[in-house]
Amino acid sequence: MNTSPGVKLLLGEPKKAILEISKIAIIAMFISSLYSVVDLIWASGISETALTSIGFVNPIYLGVIAIANGFSYGASTIISKYIGLKDKNNVNNSSIHILIIIIILSIFLTVFLNYFLKDLILITGGESVLESSLSYGNILFSGTILIVFVNTTLGIFRGEANSKKAIIGLAIGLILNIILDPLFIYIFNLGINGSAIATLISLIFVSVYYIYLLLKNSYIDFNLRYFKLKKDILNDILKISLPTSLENLFIPILYGFLNYILILIMSQDGVAIFNVGWQILAFIMSPIFAIGMSMVSLIAVNYSKRNFKNILLVKNYVLKISIIIAIALSILIFILSPYIGDLFVYSSQAAQISDDISYFLKVTCIYYVFLPFGISASYTLKGLGHGFSSLIVSFFNTVVCQGLAILILVFLFNFDEKGIWYGIIIGNSIGSIISFTLSNYYINKLYLKKEKK
Repeated sequence: MNTSPGVKLLLGEPKKAILEISKIAIIAMFISSLYSVVDLIWASGISETALTSIGFVNPIYLGVIAIANGFSYGASTIISKYIGLKDKNNVNNSSIHILIIIIILSIFLTVFLNYFLKDLILITGGESVLESSLSYGNILFSGTILIVFVNTTLGIFRGEANSKKAIIGLAIGLILNIILDPLFIYIFNLGINGSAIATLISLIFVSVYYIYLLLKNSYIDFNLRYFKLKKDILNDILKISLPTSLENLFIPILYGFLNYILILIMSQDGVAIFNVGWQILAFIMSPIFAIGMSMVSLIAVNYSKRNFKNILLVKNYVLKISIIIAIALSILIFILSPYIGDLFVYSSQAAQISDDISYFLKVTCIYYVFLPFGISASYTLKGLGHGFSSLIVSFFNTVVCQGLAILILVFLFNFDEKGIWYGIIIGNSIGSIISFTLSNYYINKLYLKKEKK
């Protein structure tokens, strides 16, 4: 089997592979996260209401990305599996299966959002900004196929350890978005609708570039002569993708649920604070998530060869790196939080929430420290092809632990919005440690079972 440098990396020394793949993944996630942060910075110059309007659409937008990322993991896992087995024909065939799924998924989500966007905004408490949220959302989700394609295709690049050139497209798209945002928002006077248009134009560019890479600069051959509908390939993709998509939806669902609680106990100010704070939090957490994502392909390759020694090595090494990064980020953000909050205060109306954003960032610094344990548990299970087990782990962490902690603090102990911030931290800390312990037990059990044979 002819191998590309990325494939050689996957099949080589695990620690070296982790460092190389993680570097690329971190840059990619930083850039992806910056799209939302840049939009919010420009939107904060309009008004606090603009931030709130975007805040009610963001859980839905993150939901679309969550579903696309679920299929992205399915793509990277199955491609890495067949690379590990040195089966080039099925590498090609499975990749074409994924592209067909992307088209079907995009059509379904576009139709769904066309009919139910208004209801989703109202359910999460967005009645006060319904008109502006709906206008922004309708423009943004007219490009659902672009959102799904860009996010899912990254899984194909990860699967063949060939993400470097994909990052160039993301970076140029981000620069384009930074330039177009103020142009459409302020020069053309389109407000937050201009931000949605700028995002779509950027995604069009990235999509065209990715199509070029897939056809001209990939280890995978997308010639339709390799396509043969296979039930086992489809099952393998869906076995990872569907549970992972549902798992990824827990965060947007929690986000929408918290918007609703904030409207009840505070006002739309709370939604604006949480929206800005959470997007910054997601940006800061991106290196930890990126390192976790890099595990999936490596664990899938080694699991296909039943090399449990390397699986344990990858898992423990990733955890060690992630904890070091988490502690460093926690200290850095605690120190810089007042200055980060000031990025969102150059309109007089938005200025009043600057201190609240800074407080949110300070409090949630503890969140980063426990995050690696939960991520290690979830992504290890994904790499092993146990999508449903990963789903259970994330459900326990996000819905049970975090949701329950928030409800107890807010409604039983009558905390204000700070009860939500504390609940997120307490729930994540407990859930991550328990999830990590259970996944560790499962991996060791598999290892011991193999050693006995």
